[in-house]
Amino acid sequence: MKKLKTLFGAALALALAFAPVVSVRAESENTPPAVGGNFGGLHPNLDFYGVKPCRVSDSTTAVLCKSGEGFLDAICVDGGLATGYSLAVDSGIAGSRSVTNSDSLVLTPMVFSVSDTVTLASMPRQCWNAKNDAGGPVKFVNGLLGVQSAATHSTILYWHYSDGSNP
Repeated sequence: MKKLKTLFGAALALALAFAPVVSVRAESENTPPAVGGNFGGLHPNLDFYGVKPCRVSDSTTAVLCKSGEGFLDAICVDGGLATGYSLAVDSGIAGSRSVTNSDSLVLTPMVFSVSDTVTLASMPRQCWNAKNDAGGPVKFVNGLLGVQSAATHSTILYWHYSDGSNP
């Protein structure tokens, strides 16, 4: 009986070892996108993929977008009734909307908006992109603030967490 069990086990092991594996639910081969380019044709612009936007609308007071640490990826200005500029600033105090007159807290240069007129409506949004303009994201330590010179335009700040917990 013991020899029969051993022989049966060996035959079963050989049958399983040389049996073809066929899975009905196996994934088919992935095909690359038809359009090439810098991003492999996945999307025309993946610069801001996985970042969080913070919109500052019609305000001249500093708006707290994120308290604590993080990285600023870009600041973009939407057009409005008149031209103005926007800045991204590191708060001097953690979790505060306070902005002191310290140039060391300014994270970006002034990004100017373009008036929404018929002739300028086709122009792209004005942006400062940290990847292209600063060599990479800019770190803020105490909090990210959006500041506008006038309440006649809107600003979008793109940022991501510094601890890697991004989507």
